Amino acid sequence: MEGQFEDAKKLRDEGLSYRAIGESLGISSQRVHQILKGYHTTYGGLSQREYFRRNYLSVRDSVTGKKTSLRVSKRKRPQDTCELCECHAEKLHYHHWNDENYLQGLWLCGQCHFFVHGIDAGYIEKLLHLKYEKLKSEISIVSI
Repeated sequence: MEGQFEDAKKLRDEGLSYRAIGESLGISSQRVHQILKGYHTTYGGLSQREYFRRNYLSVRDSVTGKKTSLRVSKRKRPQDTCELCECHAEKLHYHHWNDENYLQGLWLCGQCHFFVHGIDAGYIEKLLHLKYEKLKSEISIVSI
């Protein structure tokens, strides 16, 4: 970034347009303008990706299936700790169960997030029931 500023400033001092500078540096003329004017976006010390992950929720429309991002208020994110299994996780997922109130949610590691989706959909109970019935039948066959 610092090198780009110096290069862009030097070219601008030589009288080149933003477009010519952009072509020379392989960036857009808009980006040249931002670099020379000192524009920068800060996200409180977070990367842009991390900022959006913490403050926006990806939601899939149930009718169209289209994915959109909503800015929502979420519960305060714990410092890299899953709220369900309490393991250390670099990346936490926000799982909410009430679309009317996004504060009703948990910060989960990837494994727990996958697991709770199975619980919410009723798959875990079905799986346990099938496994239980299978084990009962296997034990019945062995004991006869």
